Amino acid sequence: MKTVATRRTARCLHVLVGAAVLAPAAPAAADTPTAADAQPAAPAAGRAERSGALAGQVDFLGEEWDGRAAGSLGRTAQAVSASKAWKRSDAAGRRITGAGVGVGVVDTGIALVPGLDAPGKVVNALDLSFEAGAGVPTGLDTFGHGTHVAGIIAARDADVRPGKEGDADAVVGIAPDAHLVNLKVAGRDGATDVTQVIAAIDWAIAHKDDPGLNLRVLNLSLGRELRQDRVVDPLAAAAEHAWRAGIVVVASVGNDGGATPLLNPAIDPYVIAVGATDDQGTEQRSDDTVASFSNAGTDARRPDVLAPGRSVASLRAPGSTLDAAAAPAAGVPARFLRGTGTSQAAAVVSGAAALLLQARPELTPDQVKALLVEGADKLPAAARTAGVPGVVDVAESLARRTPDAVQRFTPATGLGSIELARGGEHLVDAEGNVLSGEVDVFGRTWDGASWAADSAAGTAWTGAARGEQVTPAGLTWRGLTWRGLTWRGLTWRGLTWRGLTWRGLTWR
Repeated sequence: MKTVATRRTARCLHVLVGAAVLAPAAPAAADTPTAADAQPAAPAAGRAERSGALAGQVDFLGEEWDGRAAGSLGRTAQAVSASKAWKRSDAAGRRITGAGVGVGVVDTGIALVPGLDAPGKVVNALDLSFEAGAGVPTGLDTFGHGTHVAGIIAARDADVRPGKEGDADAVVGIAPDAHLVNLKVAGRDGATDVTQVIAAIDWAIAHKDDPGLNLRVLNLSLGRELRQDRVVDPLAAAAEHAWRAGIVVVASVGNDGGATPLLNPAIDPYVIAVGATDDQGTEQRSDDTVASFSNAGTDARRPDVLAPGRSVASLRAPGSTLDAAAAPAAGVPARFLRGTGTSQAAAVVSGAAALLLQARPELTPDQVKALLVEGADKLPAAARTAGVPGVVDVAESLARRTPDAVQRFTPATGLGSIELARGGEHLVDAEGNVLSGEVDVFGRTWDGASWAADSAAGTAWTGAARGEQVTPAGLTWRGLTWRGLTWRGLTWRGLTWRGLTWRGLTWR
C-alpha cells in the first residue's frame, strides 16, 4: 500500500448506516450543509446554552423542543418505554438505568462532549482507524457518527439527578448509566475496511471480561451487502462469535428501503436486526409507520424489532465532519444534531438491551433477543404488513418471564472470501489504488481458517491492554502488530457503507 493524501472527487461517498460523505466538489442543493456551516464547540456545562422565558424549551426545526418533542432523546426513550423501566429496580435495589453494563460501539469513535464526559462513562478501549498514531487523540470522533450513536445509547448530563431521568429537560440516553466501550474503526472521512471491523469485534470478544468492562452489548450501526452465503461470510461469523461469547450483538438493517435484503451482519439470524420507525413528528402512536428508508428484507430474513430512527436528536461532535456539514436550524442548541437512519434505531435497541442486562445479568444473548421480540408492541393496524416486526417496549420485556430461548441456526464458519465480505465496497487511495482481493487492511493474505479458529476461541488478540493505542509494540491481532502499517498520511477513503445522504433528510 502507498502512503498518500486523500483526493476528493465530485461524488457522494456513502459512509456508515445513517450517514454519508458529500465530496466538497459536488454541487450543493439548497438544503445541503456545507463546511461553512461549522458550529462552535459544545458548551462546557450540560445546559448552558438554554435560555429564555421557558427554560429548557427551544424551537427545534419548527417544534417546541422541551426534551419530549418529536425526535428528542426524551421522546425516543418514551417511545420504547425506557422511561418506565428507569422507575423499576433490579435485585440489588438499584434503579434500572443500565448501571454496570458495558456497551461496545464499533464506529467512528466517541467525543467526550457534555453528556458523555463523566468519569468512566467512555472507555477508550481501541483505535484501529487510520488516525491512530497520527496525532489525533485516541478514540476521538472526528466524523461525528459514533458520538451521535453513543448519545442515544447512554448519554447523561451531569446535572440530571438520580431519579430525574424522565424530567422534561433531562438529556439522557436509553441506558443513561451504562458505560460505553469505544472501539474506533474510522476517522474523519468515515473510511474503514471490513477487516478493521472484524478486528474490533475480535477485541470485544477477547476483552469483554476485563476488570470494570463487563462488555455485554455490541452496537454495529454499520453494514454492507451480503455477497456470499452467510454461513461462510467472515463478518457474519465474527458477529456470531461475539454472540456465542455472551455478547448481545445489535445491528442496523440498512437504509435502502423497500424489499431490500438486510445488510450484513444484520442479515445473520443470530444477531438482533433493527429496523426504523417514523413517528411522523407527532406524539400519538396511531400514525407511526415503518420508515420508508428502512430495509424490509425478504422472507428469508426480516428485521427482528423496530425502534425510532427518524430525525433523532443526539449529541454533536464539535469539529467533526458532521459538525461542519450539518448546521442546526435557528434555535437548535449547538450541541445537538438530528440523524435519520437505522443506525439510530440500532442504538436505541442497544440501550434497551443494557437495561435488560442490568435487571437480569444472567440473561444469555438468545434470551435478551427473545424478550425484546416478544415484548415488542405491534404497529397501528394501518401500518402492519406481513413480516413487519413490533416496536421495542423495554418495560413490557422486563415484565415478562425469562424464556427458555435457544437459537439453533446453522453456525457461520467464516471460511468464505474476505473480498466478498466487503460487499463490493472498497477503500481507495488518492492515486486510485483499491484495497481488494483476499487480503486484510495491511495487504497480508487472508487466512480464513486460521482467523476463524482464533476468533471463535477469543484469542485473535494478544498482548493488548485496555486503553492502549494501537501503535505500541506488543499489541497484535493474529500475530500482526498494528504499528506495522504506516498510519501517518495514509488516508484511505471511499468505504461505502449503505446510508442516506445528508441532503435534507439524514443530518440536520
